[in-house]
Amino acid sequence: MNRQQRRASAKRALQQPSVHPGRNLSEMANLGIRQAVDLGLAGKPREAAAEYRRVLSIQPGNAVAHSNLGCVLSELREFEPAEVHFKRAIALRPGLADSYANFSYLMLKRCSYEEAESLARKCITLDSRHVNGWINLGCAMRGLGRPTDARQAFLTATLLAPERAQAWCFLGDAHLADQEIQLAKECFERAIAIDPRNADAHGGLGVVLSCSRDWDRGIASLARALSIDPLNVKALMNMGAGLYMQSHPEAAKHAYRKAVEAAPDNDAAKLKLATIMPLIVRSDAELIRWHLGAINELSALLEHTPLKIADPFLEVNFTNFHSGYFGLNEIEINRTLAQVFLKACPALAWTAPHCESWTKPERVRVGVVTAFAQDHIVHELFQAIRQHFDRERFEVIAFTPCRRGAQSPAAAAEANAARVLPASIFEARRTIAEARLDAMFYLDVFVDPFIYFLSFARLAPVQCTTWGHPVTTGLPNMDYFISADDWEPEHADAHYTERLVRLRELPMYFGRPPVPEKSLDRVQLGLPADAKLYTCMQSLFKLHPDFDEALGSILRRDPKGRILLLTGEHQNWNKIFAERFSARFADVMDRLFFTRRLSRREYLALLMESDAVLDPFHWGGGNTTIEALAVGIPVPTLPAPYLRGRLTLGFYRKMGIPELIASNAQEFVELNYRIANDPDFRAAMKARIEERLPLLYGNMEAIRELESFFLRAIEAAGGGR
Repeated sequence: MNRQQRRASAKRALQQPSVHPGRNLSEMANLGIRQAVDLGLAGKPREAAAEYRRVLSIQPGNAVAHSNLGCVLSELREFEPAEVHFKRAIALRPGLADSYANFSYLMLKRCSYEEAESLARKCITLDSRHVNGWINLGCAMRGLGRPTDARQAFLTATLLAPERAQAWCFLGDAHLADQEIQLAKECFERAIAIDPRNADAHGGLGVVLSCSRDWDRGIASLARALSIDPLNVKALMNMGAGLYMQSHPEAAKHAYRKAVEAAPDNDAAKLKLATIMPLIVRSDAELIRWHLGAINELSALLEHTPLKIADPFLEVNFTNFHSGYFGLNEIEINRTLAQVFLKACPALAWTAPHCESWTKPERVRVGVVTAFAQDHIVHELFQAIRQHFDRERFEVIAFTPCRRGAQSPAAAAEANAARVLPASIFEARRTIAEARLDAMFYLDVFVDPFIYFLSFARLAPVQCTTWGHPVTTGLPNMDYFISADDWEPEHADAHYTERLVRLRELPMYFGRPPVPEKSLDRVQLGLPADAKLYTCMQSLFKLHPDFDEALGSILRRDPKGRILLLTGEHQNWNKIFAERFSARFADVMDRLFFTRRLSRREYLALLMESDAVLDPFHWGGGNTTIEALAVGIPVPTLPAPYLRGRLTLGFYRKMGIPELIASNAQEFVELNYRIANDPDFRAAMKARIEERLPLLYGNMEAIRELESFFLRAIEAAGGGR
């Protein structure tokens, strides 16, 4: 809320006294309460609190003064004294609905959502038309991970008070959380029509527009919110997030700094401020500077700053996803980040009750969770574990995060087959704990903030992760990282906080992707018919500055070459990348193109039309390599020092095709040029791939080896190892 709205809300919350023969209120108490209300509305909460205390010194049994003082103290974040006054007000007048609403608001500020729900329900039981009671109930439901109930409560508030802009803002936020973008947009526009100077409404509309990829208008709407209320913390946080996603890191830092200035106890903003990095870097030097800066700032938070975050998923809602693409060892930054979160929210390290008295079972109960949906090799491993683990020795229980928004038929089918977790991490881990698991297998910790924060807890005696996002988690409760001999370099143990497990087989299971009937017409892509098409359909943040040298060298090596890249999610990504590339390769810049995001069918058709598919370093392809091989395109690879750049290497080692493994960047360039321009070499490699691809598909040996790992890990845990 902006300051005007906070005053209006306070005016609704604060109760004006009235002279009534049965109440025995003195004129002095009446006058004092009126003066205190005016002081609160004038933005003088401490003076208002002093006046309420003066009233209570005259009339200690004045329930209105107790309730109003509790409201003021809540705004001053003096939570314990506020609670005392709310309880006193309720004891004095149990039928006063306002006191329950105000007390509920205090519990929301303390993130005590169950207590907030109970108090809000008591309020609306006493007065079913109490708008603040319904709004508080909606906020409590949201905090408890019950989005449908939250939306219904906010909807009721708008029906009771259709002229209250803030009620529409809450409903818009609920639709936004459920990814119902159009409904959210209508709510925020309705709020703006009611109150054109409602900062929350303009800020919410800014988020909606950004979600619709209307980035410029989104930032403009957030800027409008801040022009109305420069200290609107919610708008500042959203501005920081929007600028970060557009890879404007310095501007994002400025927004987060302003959020901290506006609310010095906003520890979520401090944490985001410490971890800001550019998504598209301009140089190796910039990359290293930001990475080291984040480590230093996180270390400073850990050592010198008191931190308190009640619910990191709701308040912070991010993982260190992008720095893995910098090509550096992630062990220090991810370990430090985990320590900071544990300092801010020790409750993250919760242990499921059954783990305290666990004994080795006869039949192992394995929980498995992933963020990936259909059409991805991580999801195929998820399905394979569920379907193919030996049911005499294992019971597999699959979990998926709450899928918000309208579900596709595939997602609905998935929900029927797996247990869908509540939207609150605290509720979700209790749900998992009820399954009394022996082992928990996280396939991709960093892909989804929900899974990241969930995995801080000890939900099973054995906990492990793997290559779905192939970076160490840094989490104390993550015991093992499951990898493979064919993927890892010799000294890879130093890359992980977990114990590294190197299996003989690649821990993967997938089927052959569908091959489209025809390729995509390159003329329709705006390319000459005789061009040699080199495609790299990876997110732009995957393309390390070191990879620019390979791209530029390919274009200089092949005069007919055209490189096709995937357009960035934000136009600024394209701009930064183009400036970076042009600074070194201006002579071939006109032969580098961006294409829109494609459907999976279009993407596979594009692969069929490509003369070469480029595997970027230092974060290479996994799913993309498998799809290219399936349509007959050899994909040369240059292995990186870390697992995230070595998945394709593992495929070729498994298939016995060393000819497509480059030993340096120049050899990588030559291999791709030869694939595109030497028909005999390309045909020979294609034939070898076609012959040996079955070694990758449907690999039951990988499933058997995963089973063996879990049995050995359970045995070790049973022996205290």
